[in-house]
Amino acid sequence: MYIMKKIFNIMAMSLLGASAFVSCTPEVADVFDNSAAERTAEAQKMYTELLVADGGKWQMEYFTNSDEPGYVYVMTFDKNGSVMIAGENKYIAKLTNVDATAPAYGEERSLWEVIVDNGPTLSFNSYNRVFHLFSNPEDVPDTEASEAGEGHLGDYEFTLMRYDGNKLYMTGKKHKIEIILTRLPQDVDDHTYLDEVVALSSKFFSPLIPNVYITLPNGARYLTQDGASLIMSMAPEANETRTKDQDADWISFVESHNAIITPEGLRFMEPITLYGTYEARLAYEAYWKANPEATTEPDIDHVYKVQNFELQDDGSLLCTDDGVTTITADALNKVFASTGIKWRVDLINSAGPLAEAFQEFLSGMTARDGSTVQSFDFILDHVTRDPATGDITEAFFAMDVVVRRRRGGTFKMDFYYQPVVNSNGTVTVNFDGTNNANANTYVTNVPAVSALCELLKATPLTPSAESRLAPTTMVLTAGEGNYITVNAFK
Repeated sequence: MYIMKKIFNIMAMSLLGASAFVSCTPEVADVFDNSAAERTAEAQKMYTELLVADGGKWQMEYFTNSDEPGYVYVMTFDKNGSVMIAGENKYIAKLTNVDATAPAYGEERSLWEVIVDNGPTLSFNSYNRVFHLFSNPEDVPDTEASEAGEGHLGDYEFTLMRYDGNKLYMTGKKHKIEIILTRLPQDVDDHTYLDEVVALSSKFFSPLIPNVYITLPNGARYLTQDGASLIMSMAPEANETRTKDQDADWISFVESHNAIITPEGLRFMEPITLYGTYEARLAYEAYWKANPEATTEPDIDHVYKVQNFELQDDGSLLCTDDGVTTITADALNKVFASTGIKWRVDLINSAGPLAEAFQEFLSGMTARDGSTVQSFDFILDHVTRDPATGDITEAFFAMDVVVRRRRGGTFKMDFYYQPVVNSNGTVTVNFDGTNNANANTYVTNVPAVSALCELLKATPLTPSAESRLAPTTMVLTAGEGNYITVNAFK
């Protein structure tokens, strides 16, 4: 493989060198034309052999346009000129059920060839229904816009750019989007592999955790939403140095970037530029306004380019381009106190005095009138907003307890509180003593009800989670062996 890579690099340099010469005589022109043609034929042969080597199996990171996420395909190239293409996405599902929303697996064999067209070009030159569906000029079935005549804008011919290690870099012939092929072991089962890729998304983002943050090397953050869709909306976070009349206004400065998830991590379709300060944004924009024809990036402090992220053991994403930038949820105590997330107590996976206080609440209710508690939920009850901006000015929370009566039917008890986010990473459920009428009835008659509220109010809880990016399950600990588990839910 090293020899093949070395040969390719030499050939590429030769091709570039040959194209730089222009001859004034027919005789010299023939010499150079023949030499260039020979070298092009050698590059064509080299890429053809490269694609079928070692079993010919590759993962393709396929982007069609900037408004869709990337799609993973597995391709197995055969020396006979055929290729098995396998994919698993919702548009393959729609081939047989137009109303489908979940990904479905599909595979089909078709033809391929490395042709010469302004350089070596990989062409999928016979129709493959699971791949060319992105090239069909048809209306995309699940969008409100009409894409008739365009479809997804996907390419099916790719200019071969370079081979580096186990990766083959290409660009779409029409739309110039970078497409990456990564060699896979020949014994990989396509269906199993793609099932695992689809399942990966749940380890990265969850729609139950709506807000995550890109933290830049200088500590500035971008609020990021819609990660689970892989069309990620982001804007600088407002803080003491970036106010909404600068570049921290979501409406004015939000931008969207599409990405793909593979076993290696997350990759945006293109490198994205993020600014650690408002002044850095101004300087960067001023540079390009003054130098519209420039081909190199300016060296400006606190301007960052990011594209590739690798999943870490703690569930965070680390940028491999700079080794510093991360994508995580907010601090866990702030996640628990978020206005956008509801939490349900899981008493089966809770222990110690906290769990016992919840159990005594349950048994006290049953002893009182035979009622049974169905769930304990920590939720946002209601908010007040600034009439001019729509921003939340005050939030009101409640521990919402659903109770089933002995003779049927249910009712709710609401115990109002404010979550207190402490600087040491803990959070306190600070009940203010007000409740709805149902709750007041039992506070008066069941001591265990008020006892639970008093215990939570007096107990700072330390949150922990397996994932720093999608902490949908958190353990709230008050000490060794004393904790409750809560799960995010819709």
